[in-house]
Amino acid sequence: MERPPQRLTATPSQKGKRRCADSRRLAVLLIMTAASSYPRRVAGFGTSLTALQLYGGNYQTLHASRLAPPLLSKLSQENNKPTIINSDAGAGESEADSLLLSPLETSSISINDDGAVNHADTETRKKTMLFLLWTIAWLSALDRVAMSLALLPISQEFGYTDAVKGSISSLFSVGYGLAVLPAGLLVANASPRVVMASGLALWSVSTIATPAATSLAVENMVPLLFVRACVGAGESVILPTIQKLLQAWMRPDEKSFALAVVISGFQAGTITAYLLSPEVMQYLGGWQSLFYMYGGAGLFILVPWLIFAQDAPADNTTLVTSSEPPASPSAPWDDSIQSFRDAPWNEFARSKAVWAMGLTHCSKNWALYNALAWTPIFYSEQYGIGVRDSAWLSVLPSIAGTVGGFVSGYFADAAVRKLKAGDEVGIANIRKLFQGLSQFGPAVAYAALALHIPEEPWAAQAYLMVAFGLMSFGAAGIEVAVQEKAGKRWVGLLYSVTSLPAVMVGTLGVYVTGQVLEATSSDWGYVFGINACVNAIGATAFVTLYDSKREFE
Repeated sequence: MERPPQRLTATPSQKGKRRCADSRRLAVLLIMTAASSYPRRVAGFGTSLTALQLYGGNYQTLHASRLAPPLLSKLSQENNKPTIINSDAGAGESEADSLLLSPLETSSISINDDGAVNHADTETRKKTMLFLLWTIAWLSALDRVAMSLALLPISQEFGYTDAVKGSISSLFSVGYGLAVLPAGLLVANASPRVVMASGLALWSVSTIATPAATSLAVENMVPLLFVRACVGAGESVILPTIQKLLQAWMRPDEKSFALAVVISGFQAGTITAYLLSPEVMQYLGGWQSLFYMYGGAGLFILVPWLIFAQDAPADNTTLVTSSEPPASPSAPWDDSIQSFRDAPWNEFARSKAVWAMGLTHCSKNWALYNALAWTPIFYSEQYGIGVRDSAWLSVLPSIAGTVGGFVSGYFADAAVRKLKAGDEVGIANIRKLFQGLSQFGPAVAYAALALHIPEEPWAAQAYLMVAFGLMSFGAAGIEVAVQEKAGKRWVGLLYSVTSLPAVMVGTLGVYVTGQVLEATSSDWGYVFGINACVNAIGATAFVTLYDSKREFE
């Protein structure tokens, strides 16, 4: 049986002289690389090399620095058959080394055949992953918003009341809520690339099946409710998977902007749905064509995702050599069951920050789900306009949301870069600031609409632009906060833990809105008043309870 690795200072022995010479070569190469890139920061570099680990005359584990794994991989191929595994930087790294190498974390490095560090290749792959994630976010919003627009002609054709429309819209969220916790467990153990592909295939096929299920709803609503729940179940994998992939691919000072980029895909998908859907329904065969086109687009996008997506950068590694081959991994679902048993459930329940994220997530989803499900219907019922004009009025608020996400991500990352390493209080204050703006701002806009709904639709649109634009500031608040509280193993699960009650609350919000409109003869002032209160509660919870200290590794 292989003896466990030990952290020892290298001591030459007769048997290990050649490998000690290799370590000296490595030290020289590392120092030369650092000196050429960062000549003013070389002073503390040598302390990293004290973490070289030798055991029994053979390298067992090497943690020299964040640069060491890819460089060592090139040096030691002639002597060993290395096995590459994911790992963080070595425990022997000093503060000076961290300052020296933080811009060159392994997630941003690849090595050319001649041994040169190639930043451009990894940056290209990083941008490819961001584009793929953005595209999937775009498509998911397209599929989700399609039903809110199609409900207008569907309800006219089949005579649906507001209560029935609320039930149909809420079933998406029911499927999402039932699947989001299993999705988080699966993402923790299986390939995020495969999990995302499975979800994409499920919701695309279910979207294509929606017209057939709607035609059966004349006699039985169950098929329609079932396919809408399946669309929600498929989309439940998106955000846990995004959280895990971005944690693997992005440096800490890139995360807010990266999340803003991906979340802008949801806004762009909403905008596309509002602009494109009326034209599709008019010229390509009615509301049914929406679901065929958007579901088919999902199956088309599945192909490049499977070809180009990667779970993590290939160079985010630590070298391990062993005389025994690595054990075969167990089935992902078996690992997920074990993770369910090992998960820090009690710690989740006791954490004030988790409660802060959960309450904030709930309030955010109440407003978000209502906006997605009811905004076109609000314009149609309040101002007596058709599908096309309702969709156009919904576009500008979504554009404001896209711009707000980029602005908040840029300034939040800039603020994080100015902090000292390990300044948890500073990071927490940044998250609180942006999340407070993300919910107190919309609360004010909704309260104004509750007090008086303007007589002109463009005035109501202006209030909603403010609400949507500030709501997207959550990209630099709660959306990235989960990555600061949890390590790689639990980040997807933690997001799912906060998502599960949030989805239930969002689903309830869509249903309650339908009941309120039914009971008040479509008085939208009550709806906006409730939204204002819910947003204020969530913002207060986050500002008072959240901290950014890492709790779950």
